[in-house]
Amino acid sequence: MVGETARAETWILDFEQRIETLANTYGESIAGTTYTTLSYQPGQRQFHMVTGHDLDLAFQQIGLTRPSEQTDITPVGVGGLRRADISLERLDLIDTDLLFFYNYQYPNIQRVDELPELSLFLEQEPLLRRLQAIETRRAFVVPANYWFLGRSMGIPLVVDDLEAAVLPLLT
Repeated sequence: MVGETARAETWILDFEQRIETLANTYGESIAGTTYTTLSYQPGQRQFHMVTGHDLDLAFQQIGLTRPSEQTDITPVGVGGLRRADISLERLDLIDTDLLFFYNYQYPNIQRVDELPELSLFLEQEPLLRRLQAIETRRAFVVPANYWFLGRSMGIPLVVDDLEAAVLPLLT
């Protein structure tokens, strides 16, 4: 915030306190919970896994964990982002407790099984139905505009989504 250093510092401190509160509230119940963030567009038969994003730090501070085999991906592009194309043959890389699919069509977080086109995709791809997050109904389609494109400025909205729709499922 240009010219508003004090306001920006207060905002950062408030946000850090919020993350700490969530970690204290959910820490024990979510310890060891793994997650994956993916880009998915209807009609694709592969996913683009993205790591090294700003939200990874917030997730880790709350207590969520990204599997180590995902963090070993070679960085591409700018800003330390890492991206890997995941085919249906390599679903083992994304078989985590939580799945978050970035999508540009939906403005709100929703469970994958609540969206007709993704439910149809899951029916057509039996391997996907075996993923832990799909089986336990902990796979979500999330708005790419702030989950991915928002970078640091979108993190508070991502945390809102986590607090409202995801973390309560893990207790």
